[in-house]
Amino acid sequence: MTATIATFTDANAASIAGDFTATIAWGDGLTTTGTVTKTAGVYSVVGTHTYTSAGYYSAKVTIADVDLDAAIATTSIRAYRPVGHPRVGGGRGVGSTPHASAHQRHMRHLWHLKHG
Repeated sequence: MTATIATFTDANAASIAGDFTATIAWGDGLTTTGTVTKTAGVYSVVGTHTYTSAGYYSAKVTIADVDLDAAIATTSIRAYRPVGHPRVGGGRGVGSTPHASAHQRHMRHLWHLKHG
């Protein structure tokens, strides 16, 4: 999945997306680099990850600027069984929650953090 993992603002209006780096620890032992973009003064961190098992994960985003100031946000992510993936052991499959939208099946939370 590819999704916006965090949004933040910076007190320095002259800062640009390239002033920031983002690291995402997905909670399953894997860490990737996020992509930082800026639109109308709000920064977004986009990350791509595939969980190999359904379940709940505690993920962490670390955002650092060129001055090495950092902000950290954590949240819980529920990874669902991919659509069409066979169930193991019968019963109701993970991800078959009737009220979950397609987006919710991939990412349960959008993080908001303020930097600066």
